[in-house]
Amino acid sequence: MAKKLEVKPATTIEIPSIKETGFVNEDTAKEMCDVLVELDDEVEITSEYYVPEVGVKVRAFYLGPKTIRTPDGKEVPAARLLLADGTFSVCASVMLVNNLSGLPPRTPIEFVKKGEGTNAAKQKYDNFSIKLLGRRE
Repeated sequence: MAKKLEVKPATTIEIPSIKETGFVNEDTAKEMCDVLVELDDEVEITSEYYVPEVGVKVRAFYLGPKTIRTPDGKEVPAARLLLADGTFSVCASVMLVNNLSGLPPRTPIEFVKKGEGTNAAKQKYDNFSIKLLGRRE
């Protein structure tokens, strides 16, 4: 004889109202949402991956280190940059990251990829000329 199985009812999730969260009251939340429609969206803060080209001068602010995940899931260090055109980029070129790693965030720099080199383990790396930018005194 077959056993009778009891099936539990589906779990429901109750989402509290804004008022119940205590974060903002409903009137403030409505005002905030109304303002969102009218705000300017000119500044993009998401980063694009940047691949330097040989011989191209790049002026940027170094914004500090960042860790990114490669397509194969490996985490690697990268440099976060604010380029002269106002876009944010990350670059994981090992030599660029190593040379910039000791600089404080917001350091103005200019770099040029000079070509590629090969280390003792026969791994390729990018060669750079990197200059710090500043005002003449």
